[in-house]
Amino acid sequence: MKNKITLLLAVIFLSSWQSYADVPKPLSSEEPTANPLVECAVPINIVVTDITSTTANFSWTPTSGDLTPLFFQYCVVSTQTPEAGPTNPSGTTGSSYFPLIPGTTYYVYVRSFCTNSSGAIWSDWSLPATFTTPALSVSDLAFKNFSAYPNPVDSFVKLSNDALIDSVEIFNTLGQNIFFQKYNDSTVEVDMANFSQGYYFMTVYSGESAKTIRLIKK
Repeated sequence: MKNKITLLLAVIFLSSWQSYADVPKPLSSEEPTANPLVECAVPINIVVTDITSTTANFSWTPTSGDLTPLFFQYCVVSTQTPEAGPTNPSGTTGSSYFPLIPGTTYYVYVRSFCTNSSGAIWSDWSLPATFTTPALSVSDLAFKNFSAYPNPVDSFVKLSNDALIDSVEIFNTLGQNIFFQKYNDSTVEVDMANFSQGYYFMTVYSGESAKTIRLIKK
């Protein structure tokens, strides 16, 4: 009889222990949860140099984060709102921007672009660097009777000026110089027949003066 009672108690104990083992255990507060957010670091130390009435150069310093930037994006605007104007990519830590409006205050913002297994990550915009372009000098009266037509441009744009036109440069919206030609005449024609449709900026030089206009290519 004693052996039967002992066997019965053993069965009850094993059954109770197995039931307890099957109950899910709560997670420890020290166990890791979701991974913290990775950081695409914000560039710093934006420095603006070589400021003229219509151009400026600037550079910045990358900072350390969880991810290495693939490239950067910058914008130069006359308001304190990033992306209020066109944004531009840069594979280096510096760029030039033109044309600018004389006598105008500008703000330069830069941010980083990174990627990880989840996709693309943009950093926040940097704090802005501020600069003001100088006003045009009296010498810019050289373009008092300047004209450029037609605009929009189909094939050729005709430039006319009282003073001699020394040279002409054309830039795309990324600030890349895509055309340069010397002249020595008060009336010239610039061939834009092979240009793609879109906006362009033309800078015309006469003596020590320069004038920048926006053109639309049809």
